[in-house]
Amino acid sequence: MKLWLPRGLSIAYIVFISLFALDVFGAGHGWMNTLVALITHLMPTYTLIALLVTAWINPKAGGAGFILFFMFTILFFKSCERIDLFLLIGLPPLLVGMMFLMMDDKN
Repeated sequence: MKLWLPRGLSIAYIVFISLFALDVFGAGHGWMNTLVALITHLMPTYTLIALLVTAWINPKAGGAGFILFFMFTILFFKSCERIDLFLLIGLPPLLVGMMFLMMDDKN
């Protein structure tokens, strides 16, 4: 039962990150380029969904994956340079990963 908190937070974070992909519809490209851009912009979402499925099966492995995703976002997006980016983009996967690592699935 304790694992529902990190699961719910990760689902909310996945929905939040997915919203950023919607900006491709206002770019004015053709439907094919828009589709390719949408698929490309949703790559972090696909990764996070795979991590959530992994964490659902094996919380320790999923937690480690979320922490690796955190490190990737810090390095790739340089979200540590601005506190608002760090709090919105970088910090949630770190917290979710730590929660998955700290909680056991025994209870």
